[in-house]
Amino acid sequence: MKRLVFLCVAALGSTSCVTMPPEAAKIMLHRQVSTQLDNCMKLGPVSAESGTWDLPEQAINNLRANAVKKYGDKVDSVALINVDSYLTKTVAHGLAFKCF
Repeated sequence: MKRLVFLCVAALGSTSCVTMPPEAAKIMLHRQVSTQLDNCMKLGPVSAESGTWDLPEQAINNLRANAVKKYGDKVDSVALINVDSYLTKTVAHGLAFKCF
């Protein structure tokens, strides 16, 4: 019984939630700058951070949200350039595009 309780607590403790605002969910994410973006208008750079205990995906979702905050309705796609994990945070860098 103790082992089962320990396994349940360990499983719950090792999971974390990744959140995304609704406006960021509309932004298409490209894992790299590709030929799919050739006909798109480049809006500019964007970056975002997440906390120490967050998954790297949280920094990527924050990147999409920051693109909306910075470029508004003009942005519809973000190309991920780099994700850096540090001791205290994870930072994502990308480029915002208008494709549609």
